[in-house]
Amino acid sequence: MQIMRRVRGSRLRWVVGGIVGVVLALGAGAAGHAAFERMERSPARQAELAQQATITADQAREAALAAVPGTVRRMQLEREWGGVLVYDVEIRPSVGRGTAEVEVDASTGAILDIDDDDDDD
Repeated sequence: MQIMRRVRGSRLRWVVGGIVGVVLALGAGAAGHAAFERMERSPARQAELAQQATITADQAREAALAAVPGTVRRMQLEREWGGVLVYDVEIRPSVGRGTAEVEVDASTGAILDIDDDDDDD
């Protein structure tokens, strides 16, 4: 009986230790991602990415506004997971509510994605 308690207690410690480890790893990952996002938005990094882009920010803005007419609220260059350099353009549409996020390929000017974020959701 006492041996079973020790075995169960040992397993419980392993399970609890594993859960604590996962929680700490996820927290560290989230903190690391936030730091990475801040670095990507820095003026120095944006200037570095702009040198790698084939189209200008003005051309990307025009392409995004042609796809979603409205007012540009925010725009930044970022490298996607596949290595593709994109302009991420956030637009407040002329018609409707909410915002739209338009991804413009920084090499070709092609619209890669439009994500509508409606305030009514």
